Amino acid sequence: LVLNECNNTHVTIEIRDLDGENLHIDFIEKGQTSARKYNLKNLPNGKYKIIIEGGSKKSINTFQVDFDEVKMFSENEQVIYKPNVNEAGKYIDLNYLAQGDDVRVSIVDDSGEVFSKEYNDMVTINKRFDVSSLPKGEYVFIVDADNQYFTKRFRK
Repeated sequence: LVLNECNNTHVTIEIRDLDGENLHIDFIEKGQTSARKYNLKNLPNGKYKIIIEGGSKKSINTFQVDFDEVKMFSENEQVIYKPNVNEAGKYIDLNYLAQGDDVRVSIVDDSGEVFSKEYNDMVTINKRFDVSSLPKGEYVFIVDADNQYFTKRFRK
């Protein structure tokens, strides 16, 4: 496995079964060598996912172990772009390449959901959320895109 993004960002590599159970996790620090070898022959026969997350995106590939053979299904690669969420004074700005996915944006505090809005069939979402009326406290801004959750904590 050779990665091109490691020079500029931290990268996380996960191997999961199709039930989502994490079988292996590896962290590559910014600037570290980007070549890794994984011995997959001890995995039971079946399908698995390798998730490579770094920078502004997450790539999910499916592969199959069949006795001594490992086959990657690169045609099924799923690329998910992470949302860009920034605090700007009394606002939270969201820029997200949604690619037509259904997206739910929520703001929650310790007691539960404070705000929620759904965006359907949009290619991009560029929104500014006014949080000035929220009481002082800690909040979590959540972007749920096709059951991929991205969070940012903020304080008022």
